[in-house]
Amino acid sequence: MSAARKISIERALRSVQGFARSEWRLALPVALAFLGMPQLVVGLFLAGRFATMPQTMADLQHFSMDLPWWWTPILIVMLLVSAIGGLALIALALVPRISVREALVLAFRRFPLWLAAIAILLAAVFVALLLVMIVIGLAHGGEALAVAFTFLAMLAGMLFAALLLPVIIDRRLSPVALLREGAHLYRHGWGRISAGLLLYLCISWIVMMALQVSIGSVVLLVGRLAGAPDIGGMIAAVLASLISAIAWAGFALLVAGIYRQVAAP
Repeated sequence: MSAARKISIERALRSVQGFARSEWRLALPVALAFLGMPQLVVGLFLAGRFATMPQTMADLQHFSMDLPWWWTPILIVMLLVSAIGGLALIALALVPRISVREALVLAFRRFPLWLAAIAILLAAVFVALLLVMIVIGLAHGGEALAVAFTFLAMLAGMLFAALLLPVIIDRRLSPVALLREGAHLYRHGWGRISAGLLLYLCISWIVMMALQVSIGSVVLLVGRLAGAPDIGGMIAAVLASLISAIAWAGFALLVAGIYRQVAAP
């Protein structure tokens, strides 16, 4: 990509809309299975433990400490499953005339390469954070600066990890080559790209919360009136997972639309 070319987030969003209109029958099952199902598992598990909603940070900390030891590995596995789903959706968007089966096979084949690249990226971010914290710790007010820098570094790392998904689908690269190619592709438009992705995430989160609270409250109320509050809670969790799957599928397709622009000759 030439340095003069500007990335258009609006154009990427239009590509998401066009793909959703024409290929939703292919994308929706993948989104529900790989993006919605992990969310549903989390929702059903936590629903049984949220007898009362945490009101303070102390309550939230107590709730976190009360989770069983096996919850963290399961959560990591569900995040990895979601990443495979994102790869499959991006394959559907980028590879012409690919079937769902072929997209899933490609996603599973390229996933280890992406995961290895992310491990290297996280290790590099961790080392950089340690060095920066040592330097900042010597300055006045270093604790606040360290917290801010850690947050920004982790946020940038997560966005870059997402942007590597279409790269590994389109090109079979080693983990190190994948990191190098991603840095090369996104170096000129990083500010615009990250701002667009963050804006999408913020708007999606607001919409998801609004829909989940409004629809979920109605479903729970109907369940209580019908004498089946547990069924109402399960239906609310299913609806929440459906909304979340659609939002995260849109994010994956937005990343694919951005990559299509930066990879254009």
